[in-house]
Amino acid sequence: MTEKTSPDGADAGEVTMQTTAGWLRSRRTAVLASALAVLLLTGAALFVVLRPGGLPSDAVFRYDGRTYTERDLAGFLRQQQALYGTELPDLAQDGQRRAAAQSYAVSLIVDQAASDADVSVSDAEVASAEADFIERSYPAGRDSFIDALAAEGISERDVRDELRRQLVVSALYDEVTKDVSVDPATVIATYRSNPDDFVVPETRLLSEIVLPSCDVAPSVARQVTGPRAFARVARTRSLDSTTASKGGSLGYVAQGQLQSKFGAEAFAARVGETFGPVRAEGGSYCYLGMVRGIRKERLPAFGEVRDTLTRELGAARGLERWKSYLESQIRKAGVQYADRYRPADPDAVPGAGLPTVDPTSEPAPETSPAP
Repeated sequence: MTEKTSPDGADAGEVTMQTTAGWLRSRRTAVLASALAVLLLTGAALFVVLRPGGLPSDAVFRYDGRTYTERDLAGFLRQQQALYGTELPDLAQDGQRRAAAQSYAVSLIVDQAASDADVSVSDAEVASAEADFIERSYPAGRDSFIDALAAEGISERDVRDELRRQLVVSALYDEVTKDVSVDPATVIATYRSNPDDFVVPETRLLSEIVLPSCDVAPSVARQVTGPRAFARVARTRSLDSTTASKGGSLGYVAQGQLQSKFGAEAFAARVGETFGPVRAEGGSYCYLGMVRGIRKERLPAFGEVRDTLTRELGAARGLERWKSYLESQIRKAGVQYADRYRPADPDAVPGAGLPTVDPTSEPAPETSPAP
């Protein structure tokens, strides 16, 4: 499924259409007397602080011999917000509170699983990931990155720790799923049994002229007597610098990639025909368009989708293996939740609450105003 983009944000070259749905992470004491002394010294305090369930009043859960408190959870959530730009969950809401606690616990379990599996990454890999992260997210440079961290109340070390964690989890995923494979017969059977999933929709080779308002559109339209004239006018009059230098060309696009009004007119017009003016949705811009070519809807041959389908089926099986692995790790961990933080299914892999964004991945592209 292609991501919806605006016409003047599209590449001039042919748009590659994805034809398949995406398928897509105790210790024994040395001396009994010493243990007894510890119990005698701390007994009174425990009697006061612990609730009947055995956890302190501000506890969220207990895992691997440590009690994680509401302060720990709040710090974890603030860090995730600063690093990923996500909204803080409303801990007054029962469902969000329990989901946040479970996500926090599972993140700790995964970290421990990676440690137990002796999975690690080098300092050089972390430094490289940080450099890439800064370059993509902070075009103004490192100083703006440091200023942003200060504004969010986190340190560069926090960022490096999270980058390291993401790289380690990715390496653990690779280790857990390394022997996952898909046999060719399954790939062929999937293609044959779900033909509608692979249909490439009709695409059209479109050009545009972006004008400041629709008031000037009629006079500009009169100057367009054919494809060459349209390209000439686009180079001199269009406000979209991205496409103007290419004679207004948007390349081949599907209707679903366009804003609704522009798309409807573009896919109703004939080849060589100018259409519009179309007012930009949510703006004062106005657009003239021309259809320069049509590629009809088609079902691609198996050879065209085999490699992509094989990767997608492999990814789906990998995710199934990963989920099963996480479930076993969660069950083995035996997290003890405080009553108000206990999720409905403590042994499940949480589906919400903690962002799964990889800070080393490419950020989502910005789109420009478009028809």
